[in-house]
Amino acid sequence: MHEGLKSTGTAIPIENIRTNILAILIVCLTVPTAVFALGTTDESAYVPVEGLENWTYEIDTGALTEGPYNILIRATDTAGNESFSEPSNIRIDSESDIPSIGLSVPLEQEIVGRRLVVLGTARDDDDISQVWVSLDEDDAIRAIGAEYWSLELDLEDYEEGPHVIRAWSVDENANESEPVDVEFILDTGGPEILLETPELGATVGGKVRVAGVTRDTNGLSEVRFHVEPASVPDTTNEDTPETEDDDPVDPFLSLEPETQSVRRNRQEKDFSFDIKTGDLPDGPIIVWVESEDVHGNVSAVSRLLYVDNDPPALTLDEIPPETRYPGNAVLTGSVEDPSGINLFTWEIRGGERGEIPLIPGSSYWTLPIVDAGRSDSLQVELTVSDLAGNETTQRIDLEIDREAD
Repeated sequence: MHEGLKSTGTAIPIENIRTNILAILIVCLTVPTAVFALGTTDESAYVPVEGLENWTYEIDTGALTEGPYNILIRATDTAGNESFSEPSNIRIDSESDIPSIGLSVPLEQEIVGRRLVVLGTARDDDDISQVWVSLDEDDAIRAIGAEYWSLELDLEDYEEGPHVIRAWSVDENANESEPVDVEFILDTGGPEILLETPELGATVGGKVRVAGVTRDTNGLSEVRFHVEPASVPDTTNEDTPETEDDDPVDPFLSLEPETQSVRRNRQEKDFSFDIKTGDLPDGPIIVWVESEDVHGNVSAVSRLLYVDNDPPALTLDEIPPETRYPGNAVLTGSVEDPSGINLFTWEIRGGERGEIPLIPGSSYWTLPIVDAGRSDSLQVELTVSDLAGNETTQRIDLEIDREAD
């Protein structure tokens, strides 16, 4: 019961007595109802009301201490006859004048995305005037509605992780409710993945290590890795009818997807996976790395690589049998590799070494050998490597004719 309690009623004359009502008195006591029956009510406790047959009286509860009270109403007619109402029990409680507030959405520890619609209710014995909402102690924003209210928030500029919504209501008398707080988790996307090696479009062979780091503010769950062909080759042969025995075996089936778990609530993890390309056909492949956070959000990055496990083709122009070279000799030939040549070198056994230059766009090479030494024979070793690290080595034995020099 709050300040300004108003009582209203109607007094009816005692039956069969045709007299007018003389007075209606009201008393507000803290004594039990049974006391009235004993006739011990203090006459000075009664106060007159406004009106007779239809009457009102307003009690100023602000002047009363909090607690339980009884209200007794007495009517007296002109003949002196009295009639009493049944006692009404009330309780004075200052807290009953404060509005309440409830927050329905989001729930405690709920995971939300970029756009959050906050929903709630408010109650008061007077009308609710306003509802206010603040996020992480930012400036308050007035919600739409009163007893049933809502507010849409754009969380794009907020960091992922825990945040607190606070809401409170205000009634028409400017009384504010106690605020209610709810903590939620903002998670707008999957984890960040940084793939460090190999480089995009790299030519690889043998065992290749895929390595990088993944991060997520809300915590990581696991990192996954798998390989797939960049294109589906045409394995049909138009000249030969295909049979079940002729079905090609997909080499990628031997590359089982790999998963690495992450320690609970860890926000960053370095990862690495090895690809054994030896059983794969040469050509483009796609490497996929997926990272999942503790809320089930998944991010993925891919990298296009070129598998090359075939060594370069090194060809030496034919040397006629029993050819004897003077001290100065010239070797010629060609070198080819689909992925490109990385390095082409020569070495004379027990002597000099160097690099053989190649002309861009041409597969042909020339190697002059000057001053081969005093021996009547020498061995030249040629080594060529491609961009995937595959190597081809060829040794050439030459007969030297010193007199012809």
